[in-house]
Amino acid sequence: MPSSQSQEYPSVMTVQEVADTLQITPQTVRALLTQKTLRGLKVGKFWRVPSANLVDYLKGGD
Repeated sequence: MPSSQSQEYPSVMTVQEVADTLQITPQTVRALLTQKTLRGLKVGKFWRVPSANLVDYLKGGD
């Protein structure tokens, strides 16, 4: 059975969830999102990060 690393995370994560996962501050997560180092979506005034994007970031992807 194929396994995907993104299955370990919720399909879409909040800034706080990403911060907790990476053990960094929410401000650092927002900076990564603003710099487009970590890809995310802005929903209203809130950021959401698809788990696949977090896995790509952790792998050093574009």
